[in-house]
Parts: sequence; structure tokens; C-alpha cells
Amino acid sequence: MSAGSLAASGPSSRTSLLHSVCRSLGIGSAARSWRAPSQPLTCQISNRAAAIVTCCLQRARSTSRRSPVGLGGLHASETGQDITPEGVLDDLCVLAEAQVCDEEHLHSFLADAKDKLNSYNSQQLALVAQAMSKLSYYDPVLLQALDKNARLMMPFANPKSATMTAWALAKLDWHHADSFMELYIDTFGQKLNQLSASDLACCIWAMAKVLPLQHDANFVRTLVNNARHKLDDFSPSDLSLLLWAVAKLGYYEERFVRAVMREVPHKLDSSVLDSEDQDRISFAMVVFDGMASFIEARAMLKDYKPAALANMAMALAHQHEGKHPNEDSNPGLILALVEAVKQKLRFFGAQDMADTLWAIAKLGYTDRELLESFAYYASYQLDQFTPKDLANTAWALASHGFYNESFMSTFLSTAGRKLMEFQPHEAATLTWALSKLGTSAGTPPRLKA
Repeated sequence: MSAGSLAASGPSSRTSLLHSVCRSLGIGSAARSWRAPSQPLTCQISNRAAAIVTCCLQRARSTSRRSPVGLGGLHASETGQDITPEGVLDDLCVLAEAQVCDEEHLHSFLADAKDKLNSYNSQQLALVAQAMSKLSYYDPVLLQALDKNARLMMPFANPKSATMTAWALAKLDWHHADSFMELYIDTFGQKLNQLSASDLACCIWAMAKVLPLQHDANFVRTLVNNARHKLDDFSPSDLSLLLWAVAKLGYYEERFVRAVMREVPHKLDSSVLDSEDQDRISFAMVVFDGMASFIEARAMLKDYKPAALANMAMALAHQHEGKHPNEDSNPGLILALVEAVKQKLRFFGAQDMADTLWAIAKLGYTDRELLESFAYYASYQLDQFTPKDLANTAWALASHGFYNESFMSTFLSTAGRKLMEFQPHEAATLTWALSKLGTSAGTPPRLKA
């Protein structure tokens, strides 16, 4: 596929092709923060956007599927023709979807957006703000102009567009995001029932990010009441935004927390949770632990599926990162989690098993029965462990000081066969762990080629 062939296509087919290829390669589409517009774009992708995204797609085949993509030798001077305001917007949305990270090229496109900002309505301004937040591009001059125009249009905007702008400004840590949110509250406080579940999650997250609960407790109560009626529609990522926000705001309304916690087992049973989702969920769990409704929720852990248990373990481990193993470790919650894992371990897949063992080790919790069960069930799945899984497993076992001769024999054979696939940091972790395990075993274990 060449840039020329893309640029020669009709504008609608070009956009469709670029978006479909981006999604098929996993570029950008897995990021929870990106909210695709509900209506089709005007589809006027420029030659330069086609060239840049094509370059991104070609490079992506040899890079991580979830990593932002650089552009190598492509120069910003390759700009093509003058572009309409709608075309600039389309370009930005596609570049955000492809996670183009080269500042030189982003600056060129966003400079065009800045020049055409006065041509945009509130929905288009929201799309510019979303693209900037997706690309983590902070330009105070552009943000100032975008903020000013969005405020002027606020009385004529629909709640969804204004919500997405507020969310994007908060995500970018724009220093006037708090006053923008105040204007949003004054304008749309009585229209929250028009928001979807995803919009409600973004709204309450933005408010929690920039304003305290005391600012407008009635608005928060209205948000929460609307969210309660739409909990079934919340995606796992939306639920993580909601949980983080109510915990951050200190909104401890028992009935609502109980309703949310009933959703957790189903929503956490998903592979689409990224590290930010996990961090937000774990923050809420730590804050809510001790509440009656949350203590009840611990008992529900036995009903969680393996993926949900693994996600919860990883979330708690991320929350605990950097702390001493025994500091603020929420022993009641961890104990309930470990007991649930022991009951379900035989149903775990390779990655969930490795992630859970690593997370529990990170939390500083040791359970001999769990480790013995892991050694038994994991030995049948070691061929499915990736180098990262193997390195993390070795690190976890070494951290626990656990050595099982039969398991280690199979483990060393598997790791030896895959050694050439290890990244340097994974090989370093494995080396450290085997040395540490040698202390427990009496002699250092050796890899079997």
C-alpha cells in the first residue's frame, strides 16, 4: 500500500481504509481514552495525512501493536495542498487513532487546526480537544483559543460535545479546566439525563479531576443518580472512571457503591482493561475497603472468573507500587482475593496465572498452598507462557522464596527453549530470580538449552 494509492482514492474510501487498517493492526483502537465521534466524519483526508498514516502502518508491522508510532525520515514539509477546516479535523482524528507521536508533524497539523479554529462548531471543537488529549499534545496557545471558543459556544452546544471537551481539558491538565467545568455545571446541570453511560463516566471523572466534592454536591448527586440507572451500559473502562471519580470525590453513598460493586464481577472479566483502568479500579477498592457494601463485595470474589481475578490482582499491585510490602496492604481484601484464586486456579489461562502470581508477590503476600497449586497447574501450561510471563513467574517465585524441584525442571526446559525471544530486561529478571532461587535450592538452577 502506498501513500499515492491512498491519496488517489475517494475521500470517503480513504478514511474508511485508514481507520479499518488502524483497527486491524490494533493501533490506537485499544486505548480507552479515545472516544470515536458518533457521526461519520466529512472524510476529507489530505495527501500528507495519507502519507503519514501509511508510514505509521508500515512501521507498526515491526513494532509493538500498542506503542505510539514514529515517522522516521518523513518530513513535515511534505504538506500537500491547502486543506478545508473539515479536512484538518479529519486528519487530526486519523492521526490520533494511529497514535502518531512525532512532535514535528503534530505541530504542523495542530497549527492548521489553530488557524481554522474559528470555523468549528462545538462538536468539532470537542473532536480537536479529544485528538489533543489522545496524542498527549499540550499547546497552551491552542488550548487557550479552544477553551475560549468552547465557552462562547457553550449555550448552543449539546451536552455530549461539552462533556467531551471538559473531559479532554481535564485529561490534558489544562490550568483553566476547573473554571470550564464550573461553566459546564451551570449550563448542563439539568440536562444530565441526556448523557450516555460513557459520557456520564467522562463527566464525573473530569469533575473529580479538577473540582472538589464540596464545590457542588448536588451536581455530583445528580450525576450519580443518572449513572445508577445506566450501570448496565457502562463498559469496563467507563466503570473504572466512575469508581475512581466517586472515590476521589469521597462520595460514600452506600446504596450506590453497593450497586456499582454488583457490576464489578462482570465488568472486570475483560481483557480490554489497560494499566490506567486497573490503577483507577485499585484506587477505588483501597478507598472503599472497610465500607459495609465493600466488605459484602469481598464475598462475591468467589464468583469472579479468572480474568476478573487477575485484573483485580494487577490493579491492587499497581496501587501498591513503591510501598513497603506490609504498608497499607489491605490484608482483608488481599486474603479474600487469594482464597478466590485458589478455588479457581485450575481454570486460569497462562497469562492470567502469571499475572496473578506476580501481583500477589508484589503485594508481599505469601501463601504456601497457593504456590503449590500454581506449580502444579502451571506446569501443564508453561509452553503457553511468553518470555515476559516466564520472567515474572521466576521473579514471583524468587520473591516468595519458593522452590519446587519438579516444577523448576519443566520451567527451566521451557525458558531455555525460548531464551532467544527474551528482551534484555526480561533476561536480567530471569537471571536474578534463578540466582535467588539457588539460595533456596542449595545450588543455582541452570537453564536447559
